[in-house]
Amino acid sequence: MAILYVVATPLGNLEDLTLRAIRVLGQAPVVAAESVSRARSLLAHLQIKGRKIISCRESNRRTAAQRISSCLRAGLDVALISDAGTPGLNDPAAAVVRQAVRDGFTVSPVPGPSAVGAAWSVAGIDHAPFLVLGFLPAQAGARKTLLREAQATGWPMLFFETPHRLRESAELLARIMPDRGIILCREMSKLHEQIVRATCGELAGLLQSDPSMMRGEFTLVVEGGCKPEPAAAGLEEIIRRGQGMPPSQLAACLAAAYGRPREEIYKAILRLRKPETE
Repeated sequence: MAILYVVATPLGNLEDLTLRAIRVLGQAPVVAAESVSRARSLLAHLQIKGRKIISCRESNRRTAAQRISSCLRAGLDVALISDAGTPGLNDPAAAVVRQAVRDGFTVSPVPGPSAVGAAWSVAGIDHAPFLVLGFLPAQAGARKTLLREAQATGWPMLFFETPHRLRESAELLARIMPDRGIILCREMSKLHEQIVRATCGELAGLLQSDPSMMRGEFTLVVEGGCKPEPAAAGLEEIIRRGQGMPPSQLAACLAAAYGRPREEIYKAILRLRKPETE
């Protein structure tokens, strides 16, 4: 049976392409790519010719997923690649994978370069879990809401940003979490790679003083902060508002949000709900 290979490709430096990725790209008769032109350049660099290339963009992801499944049904292996890095985060790959799984085909990862892994590896944050937010929303209100919700967990967060929205996001971070440390990773693995370490309160000023920092591709890691500690009465009120949620699920949510032991919150939920069941 044909296989859908999810292949990680370089973030920028072609030397980061793995030997297995080269072999899979050389053997698969079909390549599904977010950017056809980038796929052709990569295949030309590897001296791979005669491959059918399927365009798989956000705007045509459903149609592309159907075309890829048709190739798999015809017995043709497909190598799925994104513009750069590992497919599946903020690109159309997820729709393709879901369709292939629904149709009963094997999906096999070919691991390699990843913007998430690369940025986290140089952040130096000894903490888990951490939040991966993908690209922040384009709308200012939605962006602020997402960052506020992520801030409330107290966990570190990682996200991508575009050059034309970077300064606006930096100014927002300076307002809502100025004291948290931040690591800005620009053009990772490329000629002008730059790793900047500052606080969220300092980053906007650094961008303003050095406009060259506004060019390229960005992955940002924000260090964790203190979790909000609710008063006992406040927590009890939250538990009462969550009456429609199973105790175990509610306990898990509140433990993650407030940094309290799950068992402690679970017992509190049972205690507060006991009078209602008697």
